[in-house]
Amino acid sequence: MFRTVVLSLSLLFSVIASLPLTATLVEWTADAAVSKKKSYRRHSSAYWRRRRALWRRRQALLRRRRAALLARRRRLARQRAAALARLSSQPSLSNAVMTRASLDFPLPVRWSSVTSSGGDQTRYVVRAPSGAIMGTVSISQVTPRAPVDMPPSFATRRKVLGGAPLVSLRRIVIDRMIEEGGWVVNDWEQEIGGRRVYVVLAQAGSASTPAVANRFWNFYFVEAGGNIYSLVVNGPVEFANPLAFEAEQALASLRLPATQTLTARSLK
Repeated sequence: MFRTVVLSLSLLFSVIASLPLTATLVEWTADAAVSKKKSYRRHSSAYWRRRRALWRRRQALLRRRRAALLARRRRLARQRAAALARLSSQPSLSNAVMTRASLDFPLPVRWSSVTSSGGDQTRYVVRAPSGAIMGTVSISQVTPRAPVDMPPSFATRRKVLGGAPLVSLRRIVIDRMIEEGGWVVNDWEQEIGGRRVYVVLAQAGSASTPAVANRFWNFYFVEAGGNIYSLVVNGPVEFANPLAFEAEQALASLRLPATQTLTARSLK
């Protein structure tokens, strides 16, 4: 009997002593659960209306920019087409013949006001039927920075022009465009009049909008008579196609002078 009473009292005291600890554990568990809940911010309907309106304004601005860019491209395309139509309605080559060192070809009729820039460079002014200046053309002999000495193979022959590496010719264009505040767009090789021609296309912007191209440069490098010559066409972008057409037509009619032709035949 005494033993039963002692065990009952011990159990009662144990329960009473554990009550504060149990309450503390319950409170701690509740606090931890609250802290782990994902918190997010609730926005009002007015906030979402403002956000959707801002998104619509941004989309409308992007659409207007795309429409303006497309309209500008279409306008330039119409101007180029009109310029090409005017050129096609008139004779493209004149009876004047340009003979400079190893170059000999008839000049286009619009290449007038021949001026010498000193040294080995000759400059022409290209005029529209109205008399307005469309652009300029300059012809000069090119001396690359470093000669190339490569083993004769198909791959190396395709990378040089008249013994000069194409990379050095491209470097000439890059240096020129750094002076003009422009940039190189693309370069490629093509055959004009049976000759390999290395072409580099460059552009430049105006002082107010330097990042928007409004002028173009076409650099044509050709080998003639053992020398390398550059024909540079420069003008507004709206005249890029007609000026390039005349320059390539002039290069297609390129031939060696009579003296060099006789020398070449005698060597055979």
